[in-house]
Amino acid sequence: MHSQMPNGYYCEDLIVYGGLNRGCQVTQGFEIFTPDLRHASNAARVDAHNALMQLLSATSDLKQIQFRWKVDSDYSEALLRYQQETDKAENVWSKTCRNERFYRYMDRMRRRELRRERLHIFLTTEIKTTEPIFISRENLRTKYHKEWLRLKNSYREYGHVIQTAFGSDTRIKPLGDFEHFIYYHQFLNPSLPDRWEAVGDQTKTYEQLWDPEASIQELSYPSDNVSDGSRPHGFYADGYYHALLAIKRWPHRTSNSNPPAIGLIHHLTGLPMLDYAVTLNARPLPIRAEINKSEKQLKRNTGDYADSARHELLTSARKMERKIERLSQGYTFPFESLMTINVWAKSYEELDQKLNAIKNAVNSMNGAQTYEPALAATTKKLWYQTWPGWAGTYTNYSLYSENNYLADLIPFSSSFTGFLDTAEALYDGTNGNLVGVCTFREGTPQHGVLLGMSGAGKSVFMEDLLSQTEPYYGYTVIIEEGNSHGVYAKTFSYKDRRGELQWCKTINIKPDSNLTVNLFDTQGAPLNPGHAAILVALTARMIGESRDEDVQQHREALLTHYIHQLYRDTYESWAQDNPSKALEALKLACAVDLYRRERMEEASGLLEAYADLRDLRHTQEDQYQEFIGKITEEQLTRFSKSNDGERTTMEVAYSLFEPYDYPQLSALPSLMRHGRLASHDKDKVHQMADMLVPWTVQGNYRLFDGVSNVVLTEKMAHFELGNIPPDAVNLKAAAYLLINGFVRQNLITRPRHERKRLIFEEAARTLGAKGGPQIVEESYTGLRKFGVWVFAIVQQYALFERSPIRAPVMNNSKNFFIMRQMDVKDVANIAKDSQLPETSQRAVMDFPLPEYLPAHDKHSTVCYYVPSAHPPLCGNVKNYVSPEMVYVSSSNGEIYDKRMKQLAKHPNPIEGILHESKRT
Repeated sequence: MHSQMPNGYYCEDLIVYGGLNRGCQVTQGFEIFTPDLRHASNAARVDAHNALMQLLSATSDLKQIQFRWKVDSDYSEALLRYQQETDKAENVWSKTCRNERFYRYMDRMRRRELRRERLHIFLTTEIKTTEPIFISRENLRTKYHKEWLRLKNSYREYGHVIQTAFGSDTRIKPLGDFEHFIYYHQFLNPSLPDRWEAVGDQTKTYEQLWDPEASIQELSYPSDNVSDGSRPHGFYADGYYHALLAIKRWPHRTSNSNPPAIGLIHHLTGLPMLDYAVTLNARPLPIRAEINKSEKQLKRNTGDYADSARHELLTSARKMERKIERLSQGYTFPFESLMTINVWAKSYEELDQKLNAIKNAVNSMNGAQTYEPALAATTKKLWYQTWPGWAGTYTNYSLYSENNYLADLIPFSSSFTGFLDTAEALYDGTNGNLVGVCTFREGTPQHGVLLGMSGAGKSVFMEDLLSQTEPYYGYTVIIEEGNSHGVYAKTFSYKDRRGELQWCKTINIKPDSNLTVNLFDTQGAPLNPGHAAILVALTARMIGESRDEDVQQHREALLTHYIHQLYRDTYESWAQDNPSKALEALKLACAVDLYRRERMEEASGLLEAYADLRDLRHTQEDQYQEFIGKITEEQLTRFSKSNDGERTTMEVAYSLFEPYDYPQLSALPSLMRHGRLASHDKDKVHQMADMLVPWTVQGNYRLFDGVSNVVLTEKMAHFELGNIPPDAVNLKAAAYLLINGFVRQNLITRPRHERKRLIFEEAARTLGAKGGPQIVEESYTGLRKFGVWVFAIVQQYALFERSPIRAPVMNNSKNFFIMRQMDVKDVANIAKDSQLPETSQRAVMDFPLPEYLPAHDKHSTVCYYVPSAHPPLCGNVKNYVSPEMVYVSSSNGEIYDKRMKQLAKHPNPIEGILHESKRT
């Protein structure tokens, strides 16, 4: 009997109720991620209404289409996965920030303050073919196989139908066998969220429970339902009291209401409580049979009116005429629908409160009414009709409906959760939900941009995003003017070559800086043409560019010669003083050369081969040793005597240099004066040498000369350019050349599997420096393949919109974070560049500014938009942060200086942040 408890099996992404013969039901589920229509425009609601009507009409050949909506507070799986990643973190600050988020959200989940709405659609078809009486086993198997393929193909098509109906604003996820099992298990075991924290790894637990050969009841049904005769409703199961309500009368009016009545259902789905579900079973009716039925009714009404002249009969007849007309013309599709609300609670008192709230909500839906079964047996029969995808025969409370108003009663609502399954960062949603943000998808960096007016909370949000996602990255570069990230940079530490703990220093580029970045220092990498080219460009910029192209090229040619000569002289002196290291350099160079010839493409360079061989050593030591071990003494001798071998050995040797071994900038003008080739014009060479002197320790700009006391290859490189005087144009240009050259090289040469990130704070400021826009453009267009996530912050969109960097930034960004905007034109331009949905365009104009919010609710609001997702993902998040995060992210210059003085008292900056933030 289809009114009894159903049972079935999971098979190749479908649920099968019964055997593959006549009367068997087959269903597939789809999770629907809907846009937020609570505050949507009338036009958006009309579009949703039309989409649901289209869906109902397109699936009219099914046995049943079931909409299952539920709300709970269960984010345990995502939170526990987030905490597992936190436990792997090495950075103490990131671990502190992530732990604060985790415990805050876990506490809210325990107190039932979080809210997660989910909508699933189950499409059910019934097999109507019969088995022949006389048929061989092989032919029967062939028949079943063909029927099964037909079913799978039809459900694949239905998936396309659903996506087409809803369009790009709604995301669709088909469920497979394992997902079906998890959904059913959660449905039959409402106490699961109470137990997950103790279990830990939910996915592993589900995998242990999963048995593809077992039935639904064997896998998931926990115990018999217990009825209490003293209570007027429901039953007890799995630690909860259950009750059901059925809609016994539809609302008086839906489609003609203004605003569109698709919002009617939000009276029910928007109740401020948890642990209830709405199920709508819609079974298509044969249109011809319904027309015939209506014609008979029309004939009766017309005859009765002729006899009695009662006006109500005439009204009924006209209504029936309109119905027949709609059905005949294909404007309307008829359904037999059952709408139920399932409620569960741990006590009868709580259950009664929820039932009363739901009854009131339904009554507020233009006169809709509910029916509450008095018998437990009736409640159970109704409950069976809510089982996912099941189309039972118990239809006592089913109502006639048509797709035009049934569309308004579909519980079309779900919580925006972003990328919760792979979240690298977690944020509050706007309706008690949690939203996951990720910067990589399937191994590919998702470049992004943060847009917002002054005071919208950009600095706090950016610092929080960087802190939460830090455990996933091996290297971070921040370029800014204003030191917004100065305190955050101090949370990074590393061990120097002596094994001593050091804290990251901001590379504060200014004329009187006490920091030194030796331009000749390869930072532990081999010397390569790219590094030499950067040096030539930098020194040429220091000398000053000539308007005469021939003169400029001649200067660069001279610089190239003397820079290479300085490197050769330094190497030869080093090799004589360090014979054991020189032999090590020879062996390494021979190995790199052999690796390049045997395992890499012909066009591959020395740097690529060195990086790959280094990665092999770190990841597969045994293979590395096997490769090195096959190099013979004869090969080493032959390699050392070849021209290519000598050059390669010198280049690789620089990866073994100590900081004090490298040549320095002040040696270059000295070489040009005293080591000048006779063929070079003395006056020109000496003039160039004189123009380099101001950039050495003897001049005004000492940053680039001497032994490096700044490390660019550890986990953080923070460049502050805001202290460069406006008239020091050459220094700023040199700084950008340094960043573009040395940092870019470091990003490229680091292990490919390692995640890197490059942050431009206020990207529009790069427009004021020669080479600045080029850095931004090349980063967004060329660094993705090297595993680099590039991100920019933009405040003045009007200036940004007219800049040459707008196109590369906007066209290559996949993550958009949009905060409060004041200018309607700016919003329109943002939407034009990013295809931001209309509902979000209006929303960002109304986001509250943090400074006007009360202290207990201080937060910033961000629109998180991912147009590259299929379909696009869009929703709003709120950023509530800890006092420690506020302390770190304060961007005011005066406050920054105060923070630095406070932290100077503490040997450990992170301990200083935690201590000082309590005092502010």
